[in-house]
Amino acid sequence: MYELTRAEQLYQQNRFSESVSLLQSILGQDPNIPEAKFLLIMNWIQMGELANAEKEIQIAISENPDDDLLFYAQAIIEFEKEDVAKAKKAIEIALSIDPTKPAFYGLLCHIQIYYKQFEEALKTADLGLDYDPQNEQCLNAKGDALTKLGRLSEAEQLFKDSLSENPENADTFAHSGYSLLERGKHKDALVHFKQSLALEPTNHLAIEGIKLAVKSRFFLYRWLLNISFALNKLPGKVQMFLVIGLYFAYQFLNRLADKNPDIEPFIQPFLYVYLIFVFSSWFLTPLANFVLRMHSYGKYALTKLEKNTSAWVGSLLLLSLASGAARLILAESFPTFPSIFFLFMAMAASATGMLQWKKDRKKMLYLSISLACIGLLGLFQEAVSGQWGLFNLLFIGGIIGLQLYVNYLMARR
Repeated sequence: MYELTRAEQLYQQNRFSESVSLLQSILGQDPNIPEAKFLLIMNWIQMGELANAEKEIQIAISENPDDDLLFYAQAIIEFEKEDVAKAKKAIEIALSIDPTKPAFYGLLCHIQIYYKQFEEALKTADLGLDYDPQNEQCLNAKGDALTKLGRLSEAEQLFKDSLSENPENADTFAHSGYSLLERGKHKDALVHFKQSLALEPTNHLAIEGIKLAVKSRFFLYRWLLNISFALNKLPGKVQMFLVIGLYFAYQFLNRLADKNPDIEPFIQPFLYVYLIFVFSSWFLTPLANFVLRMHSYGKYALTKLEKNTSAWVGSLLLLSLASGAARLILAESFPTFPSIFFLFMAMAASATGMLQWKKDRKKMLYLSISLACIGLLGLFQEAVSGQWGLFNLLFIGGIIGLQLYVNYLMARR
């Protein structure tokens, strides 16, 4: 059927709106063409029209419950909706219907990487490659799994071989860029991300990657990124225990230094490193995004959320510094709480912006607004009485709890 072939070509050329119009015309004449329905759903997914895609997929599956491609499309929709458990269930159904399609293994591999099941992901990618050794989705997924397992030289060679076979694949350039970032080669990674965007200007992986590569020019950000890569390879519970353990270790060493002045010079460097790590983990990304606005490539890559977060964090930090300076200059005539309030609200704004999933950001927004209200009551309390009271202490405790909650969300994801 010429019209369906033409719709597929438009889809491959990223001309999704035109493909949708043609497919709707085809289905208007004959609504019982499963291939057309599947392609229509895939177009809507690419366009971000998940509501339309989900509505269509439910109808299509009810009419064709044995169509493996429809369950594959459903898995993609659920993954985009941040419901990874449902995505995993859908792709497993697709594989139970037809275990010979490499793309199904590629998607399952990425889901397993999300769950940090790196060894299983590598085996899954190899299963897909058994059916098609040149399948790019499985090759990219295998490269990601090798990277997460620390087998970086193998990952780099795999991406080199894949690009030599198909030097026009934007996704492979993007995945290769991330592997290079994990090897500390941020300049080479930047080249790969640029090549990916030259081939496909809307490639989401490359857009996100180019921001990381540009910000990695700064040593402190590169240091934090390397720590992040290392932590992300650990299971979520291990990450949580590590973060909490470091906090209690800091408290123990701080008290030990207070009680033993002779060993304080040996302990202080560790305390300073911990404080640098904590504050950089909160503020370095939004501040680096602020600098990125002035970069020739980076300014176009920043999302509205990232721009807003960097503006909020920068403004709140300036207010904190101004309040702290006023306290130093005016001494007792200026309250102490404003500088702390603005500093901690900057932390809350940063945490809200750096969470990946919309559901998590929404929770953080509500928590941050609640804490801001408590903090404002604390400001009023100090202004009236000249002393800290219940609301000030509740605000400090809430911020500590917020930090642990953010670490929990990031580790879980």
